[in-house]
Amino acid sequence: MKTSIKGVDRSLYTEHYHNGDIEVGYWSWDRASSNKADPGRWLAYQDDGPWAPLWGHWYHQDPWAKQEPPADHWIRAMWDLWEKVQGEADEAKNQALFMQIINMQARLASRGWCAADSSRCARKTSFWQPG
Repeated sequence: MKTSIKGVDRSLYTEHYHNGDIEVGYWSWDRASSNKADPGRWLAYQDDGPWAPLWGHWYHQDPWAKQEPPADHWIRAMWDLWEKVQGEADEAKNQALFMQIINMQARLASRGWCAADSSRCARKTSFWQPG
């Protein structure tokens, strides 16, 4: 796979990620110091990264282009964990639940975001869909 970097105006970049038109993008994990206060990077709805913007829009009910992920997709497990995090009052249990989300991300990242079949690197979701 060959890539090239093309800087664009921020408003154009925003338009592209809201529409799910970016196949690969980069935005630093600037919210990583307060993960639970602002979990959008981990849950795909902070879409300027982007890694699954259309699915994140669907989950977060954002006003931009959306797409529901497949019913059996692992991203739903992350979202289910997040719902549990929000309802767990015990801080130790809460942290353990959130760490499951972080660990899922780490396992997925260690595989490589696009895997061998780069055609599945999500033109619609901007993220590889494990088969």
